[in-house]
Amino acid sequence: MTARRILILAALTVLAAALPLGAGAQDQDAAAAAQAAMMKAATPGPIHAFLAEKAGSWTVTVSMWDQPDAEPMVGTMAATSEMVLGGRYLKEEFAGEFFGMPFSGIGHTGYDNTTGTITSTWIDNMSTATMVMTGKYAQAGDPLETAGRMFDPATGNEVVMRSVTTWKDKDAFHVDYYGCTGGAAETRTMAMDYQRVR
Repeated sequence: MTARRILILAALTVLAAALPLGAGAQDQDAAAAAQAAMMKAATPGPIHAFLAEKAGSWTVTVSMWDQPDAEPMVGTMAATSEMVLGGRYLKEEFAGEFFGMPFSGIGHTGYDNTTGTITSTWIDNMSTATMVMTGKYAQAGDPLETAGRMFDPATGNEVVMRSVTTWKDKDAFHVDYYGCTGGAAETRTMAMDYQRVR
């Protein structure tokens, strides 16, 4: 039993306990409606199925810009993705080299049925921060835009981040990352091209 189902059952138990003995049909209908809403919120749907299509092994070409008009630094990494927790979240693991040093990272992407929101988290071995980016998403296959904030450890300034993912086909997609600090113009900082290996 997953942690989320345990929480749902706990919530239903609390709800049932809150109903007085001999509760009328209206109270029972409210409890049934609450249970149905919770189950709907917990059930993977079309967006989750779309995320599941990204499971597999990928070669990722990463381009990074430290200045908008500079030539990008380009490297290649390997990524492996799988759906976890009953098809509710896409887990991605990265491995490769970054600036000549071993690099590894883990990301999770999920879709909240209740709010219609994609949330992505990212952690890696070159930071102690967790990056969180969110964005509304209504139609599988449409471009996905998410946004978040992080702190630049070199300057201590907050950076406003934005990502745009475009899906080329089932075996390829592209992600652009943008950032800006202190009201400055937004610039592209990184691009990632995914190509399926299997």
